[in-house]
Amino acid sequence: MMQQECPPLGHAGAGDISIAAMRCFVALWQHGSPSRAADVMGLSVAQLGVHVMRIEDMLGGVLVRRHRHFIQLTPAGRDVARTLADALHLIEHARNRAVAADLAVARRQWVTQATAPVV
Repeated sequence: MMQQECPPLGHAGAGDISIAAMRCFVALWQHGSPSRAADVMGLSVAQLGVHVMRIEDMLGGVLVRRHRHFIQLTPAGRDVARTLADALHLIEHARNRAVAADLAVARRQWVTQATAPVV
């Protein structure tokens, strides 16, 4: 039985949400200001905006209300931000576990090699 792929989200051809875009969106939510979020991320406000718009395009909805002098996440935007923050936490946890497993394998190999009898 062939496993079917999940249908794509948002608009056709929108692509995947990058981890960088996820981090930018969460930073915008946490800091409440594009300039502060961009500063924390080491990006320009325009670069941060590109990441935010990619997420909106991918999910196919308005997540941020843009006003003349400020931005405001919509209720859906706040929900997405919380979900992305949780996802980033899980990704970091998985990465840490993978690194720890790789280190454990490397240590076992090193100990095996170091204690092998010399012929």
